[in-house]
Amino acid sequence: MNDCRSDGTGPPGKPKPRRAVTCRMAEQRERRIVDGELLDEPHIRGRRVSVLRVHDRVIKHGVAAEAVADRLGLSPADVHHALAYYYENPQRMQELEDERERLRDAADDTGNGPVSVE
Repeated sequence: MNDCRSDGTGPPGKPKPRRAVTCRMAEQRERRIVDGELLDEPHIRGRRVSVLRVHDRVIKHGVAAEAVADRLGLSPADVHHALAYYYENPQRMQELEDERERLRDAADDTGNGPVSVE
């Protein structure tokens, strides 16, 4: 019997199993994060905010999740779901980061990259 039900409950008369909570969280994440509808990469449903953008701000730049949520017009839960998606899909995220790096290098090689002012 699968204790991971869509309503997040366990068998009658028993406490909710931990797995049901995990499954419910995964279902919520799936509803919040989509891959390929608006952008060519995973992003927050209905928003043009990618998972990589959230990850970069919170992890690489050290901005608090709540501050990122506020600046991007997201809920704190959206930010945390994006981060969870990032860590649950390491191969996909690495592919996207490699593609971004390749595009940056190509832009630099053609002179179409960002202009450096010194």
